[in-house]
Formats: sequence, structure tokens, C-alpha cells
Amino acid sequence: MVAELQNISKFYGRPGSDTGSLILDQVSLAIEENGSLAVVGPSGSGKSTLLNILGTLDCPSSGKVFLQGRDVSGLDEAELAGLRNQFIGFVFQQHHLLPQLTLAENVLLPVMPVKDKARREEATERAYELIDRLGLKKPHPPPARPAVGGRMPTGCRGEGPGEPAGAFAGR
Repeated sequence: MVAELQNISKFYGRPGSDTGSLILDQVSLAIEENGSLAVVGPSGSGKSTLLNILGTLDCPSSGKVFLQGRDVSGLDEAELAGLRNQFIGFVFQQHHLLPQLTLAENVLLPVMPVKDKARREEATERAYELIDRLGLKKPHPPPARPAVGGRMPTGCRGEGPGEPAGAFAGR
């Protein structure tokens, strides 16, 4: 099992207050290896909240989150960051690239803290393979004007040099 949520609820506001909002109410789901899941619903229905909890970016008000069979509820922020770095890939609606870095450096950000030289070299090789496979191998001069929304166009895919066990995409 890659990920499992058991009876997840998320409440925003003060507990017991009439002014808060129950966003998720006893949600349970399981994602098997090589499985996929579509989270659909109207604006404000809790899709992003669910993905944030699944990706350990937010904590549920109640319930349990398991990643790779491990209960993550007792982990501190540093342990959660390590878990995200090792097992989770995120695909954001906005590309979230650091403009001062090259595309390859942006792709390699998750493995920069890795001290194992062989693992870093393997990740670097994989990053360049992915960049090539996406057709982004040759550096292109930036356009005279930014694309729609003021952002430069860049391809993004839910895999990276560290090969996370899951990728979560949000809109």
C-alpha cells in the first residue's frame, strides 16, 4: 500500500465553535502501488485539503495517514520533510521553479541534500534522461515576453530523479 487514509476529518476553526467549517468528514481511501486516484468535486469541496493531508503538507483534525505502511501522525516536521523527499512527488498547478537555477538544477533539488555520491550521480543521470525524454534537452533562449500569466512556459511531469512512490497533482 503506497498511501492510506483512515477516517480523516479536517475542521478549520476553533473546536466546538459554530464559526468553523468541517471540510473533510471521515474520509477513507487506499492507493495501491501503480494505482491512480482522481479527486474531483466543486470548488471548496476539500480536494486541495485532501491532497495536502495525503502529501503530509497539512495534518488532519482526526484520523490516520499511512505512507508506505507507516503511520505518519507522530512524525515531527523534519521527519515529514524527509518522508516527502524520499517517497512523494508533487505536481503543482503553477510550476514553482526557482528562476536562478537551471532546469536540471530545479529537477535535482530533492536530491541536493543527499550525501551519498553514487546516489546523487544516479539521480543526476536520471534527471538528464527525463529532461531529454520531455524534449527539453536543448536550452532555448527565453521568449521576449513572458507567457500568459507572466510565467515562462516549462514542462513538468510527476516523476523525478528520486523516483517517488506517489505523485499528487492539485488544481
